[in-house]
Amino acid sequence: MVDEQAYASIVFWRRSRWNGARCEPLLMTLHGDRLRACDRDGGEVLTAAAGQVAARLSRLGTLTLTVGGHAYALVGRGGAQSPAPSSLQQEGCAAFLADHPASAAPRRAGLLDQVLNGSAAAHMHTWADALAAAGAAVAR
Repeated sequence: MVDEQAYASIVFWRRSRWNGARCEPLLMTLHGDRLRACDRDGGEVLTAAAGQVAARLSRLGTLTLTVGGHAYALVGRGGAQSPAPSSLQQEGCAAFLADHPASAAPRRAGLLDQVLNGSAAAHMHTWADALAAAGAAVAR
């Protein structure tokens, strides 16, 4: 039996490798074994049981989720051209964490990740840990 997991944060879906404007914020939540990601308008981008998710974490902190044959490249922060998270996403994240205290301990960022990447890689490592604890297949 998997202990109930709870975690939420804003991540960025890298829809294009080259175009930073196509890097979109998602509110991603994990409750129990259920993973859900919503766009700026609250539309559901993905939902799945954690056991149906395959995740691969790159050395630079890109977490690629494969759900139902679709791949989602997620990073811990967007580019300069990326849209900011909406107030709906920010409020939703705060409300989720108020109702469900996070069970995943945030990873400590290394110096280079802090300075050069705003701790984005550590953010995605925390997501990989949370998904693995909920039953997802995570490769590192």
